[in-house]
Amino acid sequence: MFIKMEEQTPVVYAEVVTVDNNEYSVSENMSNAYNLGKSVILFSYIDLFFGALYAIYNPWFFIPLLFALCGYFGAKNYNKSLIFIYGANIFLTNIFRLGNSSYIYANLSGTDKQNYIYSFIMIVLCGLLGIWISRIVCRFYSELSKLNIEELKILKLVRHLNSRRLVYW
Repeated sequence: MFIKMEEQTPVVYAEVVTVDNNEYSVSENMSNAYNLGKSVILFSYIDLFFGALYAIYNPWFFIPLLFALCGYFGAKNYNKSLIFIYGANIFLTNIFRLGNSSYIYANLSGTDKQNYIYSFIMIVLCGLLGIWISRIVCRFYSELSKLNIEELKILKLVRHLNSRRLVYW
């Protein structure tokens, strides 16, 4: 019995390079953009989760998943165009939600208003929460606008800053 020996492929070894942000001068704008980006990533994760749940129910809900992916990849790669799309989607969706719900609630009769008061309050609270999230996304976009190309390159290179915190306001 002969065993056929296959050609050996060369083994390539990769060296892990860690970049310490102390090597770079990190400005206040870079730190703000980094922290706001982490917050936007968290919000896009939440959008992705609920969007996936809705998409199971109705295939048309795959479209909001695309907007949530824009938010995730925009925040991860500091891409202003994707962040603008994500922020505009959140803002317009919530303005439409609040306006439509207010219009429907205003046209209900007295007894129907009593039956739907809880639903209306929840829609208003969710809409206000969405507008608050769009405010944070807009702040992230404005912080990205303040950065020059070199600072953006440094932020993309340095994936972990020592002064990390989520921004809620």
